Amino acid sequence: MLKKSILAALLVATTSAHSAQIEFFPKENPNGRDMISVSGELVSGDETKFIQLAVKLNHALILFEDSPGGNAQVGLDIGRFIRLKNFDTMAFGNCYSSCAIAWAGGVTRHVARSATIGFHNIYFPNLGNVPSAGGNAQYGAYLNSVGFGIDAIRWAAEKGANDINILTPTNANALGIHAVFETAIQPSHTSNLAKMCYTGAVIRLGSTATFGTGVHAGRRAIIVAEDSERPSCNPSNGRSGRGVIVRLVS
Repeated sequence: MLKKSILAALLVATTSAHSAQIEFFPKENPNGRDMISVSGELVSGDETKFIQLAVKLNHALILFEDSPGGNAQVGLDIGRFIRLKNFDTMAFGNCYSSCAIAWAGGVTRHVARSATIGFHNIYFPNLGNVPSAGGNAQYGAYLNSVGFGIDAIRWAAEKGANDINILTPTNANALGIHAVFETAIQPSHTSNLAKMCYTGAVIRLGSTATFGTGVHAGRRAIIVAEDSERPSCNPSNGRSGRGVIVRLVS
């Protein structure tokens, strides 16, 4: 059960001065894929920054990582633009309230093994957490436009300010919410997962890495899990590393 201290941070309207960190990672080769990473609290103005980075991109992947939520309108605007551009989304770490709203805009929605995605209704924190009738009407219309059915919309909006519904493979399937959960930890010839010997100082799920040698040389990937079968490894450059499972994205 989520701690109350975490739930208290799940505001969908805010006056915080700390904007989200939004970064652009250009594709490294003609067959690659551009990526935008979004982390932290979403505040007014972040939607403009995101759109300015994303407007000229095609077939991009949007990464959401460790966001407690933020301004609901910002999440709606980012999610709408993601769907307008037919981008895919992936969540890492915590992605709550307005982050989940934006993540839902993806055509293909990925959920990393590290991710916790949480939904609740739109409310006014400065008015005693009173639900916003107009905001939730807009919320429901948006979710419907990105493929949520009536049961899924009710589920996404049923919890109030001090509670949250967590998306799982089981309830996603029951509610018809289409998402790709990264449950497989071993690559196969039919998947776009692969093994890598990672030589970075810290393994951070959701970070990007590029193969230096081998069959995937030059390809960019996202780290989705540690490889329990290879706690240590030695790539061809002689540096010590650790095994990881990655999702190929270019």
